[in-house]
Amino acid sequence: MKKALCFLCTVLFSCSLFAQKINIVTENFPPVVYKAKSGKVVGTATKVVQQIFNQTGIKYSVKIMPWNDAYNRALNRKNYAIYATAKTPTREKLFKWVGPIQTVNFVFFAKKESKIQINSLSDAKQYRIACYKGDVMETYLKDNGFKNLLVTKTNMSGLNALLKGKADLWIANEDEQDYLKSMNKTDNLVKKFDVTTTDLYLAFNPSVTDDIISKLNQALTLMKN
Repeated sequence: MKKALCFLCTVLFSCSLFAQKINIVTENFPPVVYKAKSGKVVGTATKVVQQIFNQTGIKYSVKIMPWNDAYNRALNRKNYAIYATAKTPTREKLFKWVGPIQTVNFVFFAKKESKIQINSLSDAKQYRIACYKGDVMETYLKDNGFKNLLVTKTNMSGLNALLKGKADLWIANEDEQDYLKSMNKTDNLVKKFDVTTTDLYLAFNPSVTDDIISKLNQALTLMKN
């Protein structure tokens, strides 16, 4: 009888686990996350997210939207999650975390013809730097005393500001240069300085059960191994 009850409890737990659908929101952040011509959400971090959810059988959906909208949904709505986001001291207590799912190197880009020389982070303070609102790099630069920031609504707006001469530098993921070149969007970029390396995570609204978080972290560990 006890074995039967234990089996029933396990079945009921599994059913409730798989019945809970996670609404995942994200931003356009190529090549980490972006929308393919087919309309599907793809990218290096997206592959990891898809694999760990598929391994666990937990239902999910993924939608791209502006970063601030995505962040606020994940923060305020039940059964929501966001990726790929950095685990800052401020954010850490607001979410439940799975990851890291990817590590990225943020750099300063300039136009190829630029004669800018940067040997330290402080050297960059004299230049106009494009970053986008709500991103961890906006916070990072402000925390390090940067004042001359051009804060844009999207990451691509920051790139456009650089190309149009409204900014001297653009802070972005180092891999973005290869992506932009492969998509024939621009090859007029050169890396000027490695700013910082950051781990990126899936961040879940606290309403998501600890069992789901544990299952996903276990799947991620198995995948990495």
